[in-house]
Amino acid sequence: MSDSDSAPDSATETPLVVAAVEQGDGAPCARCRNPLCGHEVVLSWVLGFKQAPQCAGCLALGLGKTAAELIAGVKRHIDHRDCWSAGWKHASGREAQRGSRCEVAAIGVDATPAPRP
Repeated sequence: MSDSDSAPDSATETPLVVAAVEQGDGAPCARCRNPLCGHEVVLSWVLGFKQAPQCAGCLALGLGKTAAELIAGVKRHIDHRDCWSAGWKHASGREAQRGSRCEVAAIGVDATPAPRP
């Protein structure tokens, strides 16, 4: 398998991730049923939960981490993929339009991007 087979193609994936944020923002978490923010939709996509997005708390619980640890770690990965980064920025833009900012975004801002290989 080549690198291009294993990594998301930004040109085709970006609109899909942005559309998922549009559709999933405010939808219920697949586990606890609490409303999701757009950032949690992106976290879910990155972690392979495209069909059943979960909130940061449920994702973290399933991985044995705190929500802050999970968000910071995954955010560093998001920063290196244009499609996921576009989804994260779109979620932030939606919140800015509403005059709000979710806790997930606040933790993600503090995440230091990992150096590129």
